[in-house]
Amino acid sequence: MLLTLIDHNFNFGQDGTVSLTLDYRAYFEGLLFSDDADILKNAKQTEKVDTVRAALTELKELTQPVEEEEPDPVYKQAYDDKLKEYSKLILDINKESYGNIITKLR
Repeated sequence: MLLTLIDHNFNFGQDGTVSLTLDYRAYFEGLLFSDDADILKNAKQTEKVDTVRAALTELKELTQPVEEEEPDPVYKQAYDDKLKEYSKLILDINKESYGNIITKLR
């Protein structure tokens, strides 16, 4: 199985310890999870995806450490929640698109 790195995070402890968290997704799943994989989505769906993606980008910037200060954990949680929302939105759009194909073929 091929894995694609989705996100990473370095944490530096007060005692000098370092931890690295890596989030991976299976390559094939990653391709299907991409909002670009659905050529059948309509303008309304595209607008929703763009809105959530813009919010993700803003939150991602707020979760980056600045001058060796740890980012506010509230932003990290908000980013994680928005990422879950984005993932669900893409899955829902893909399901709707595939369902429309099946319905039209009947």
